[in-house]
This record gives sequence, structure tokens and C-alpha cells, in this order.
Amino acid sequence: MAFSPDGNYIASASSDHTIKLWNIENGELLAVLKGHNKAVYSVVFGSDSKTLASGSYDKTVKLWNVENGILINTFIGHTKPVLSLAFIPNTHTLVSGSADATIRIWNF
Repeated sequence: MAFSPDGNYIASASSDHTIKLWNIENGELLAVLKGHNKAVYSVVFGSDSKTLASGSYDKTVKLWNVENGILINTFIGHTKPVLSLAFIPNTHTLVSGSADATIRIWNF
């Protein structure tokens, strides 16, 4: 689960292969993001609250547009599930950690 820096959204990772985006103020489900083909393990918002990254047991990292729910990019490189994610603040750089005992640095 992740909270957006602007305080408007919660993103929840799910075993049903989706990410759910919620309105913090009223609890409304705003979007269901579909693109992974295995359970989603981690989610993190970018510092602008407009981008969201997700990591999955499908070994991929996906980058999403929060405002419209569109998949921006898929990063492939890990050989085991992606377990952790972090944006480097105020950059277009994302770091992922995996059960394959590596980290990857992604520029977008």
C-alpha cells in the first residue's frame, strides 16, 4: 500500500494482479489498473503524485499515469519477483529491488 505525497490517493497492491487506486477523502475506488500477470507486491507514488510504479511476482516493474490509469512503461530485467520500489525524488529515476538479490535503476 502507498499514500500519494499530495494526500489525495491510496494505491493498494493485490494478489488478483491489479492495483487499486482509492480516494483518501471518501474511500471511493477510482480505478483498477490492470497489466501484471501475477500478484502485485509493491507500489509507490512519484513525488508529483501523478505517477505510480508497481512491482510484481511476474518479475516486471510497471509505471502508470495516476490521472488516467494508463500504463506508461514496463521495465523488464529482474529474474525473480520485484519486492520493493523507490523513486529518487525530483528525478525521472526509479529503483527496484528483487528476490533475485539485485537492484535495478530505471530512467523514464
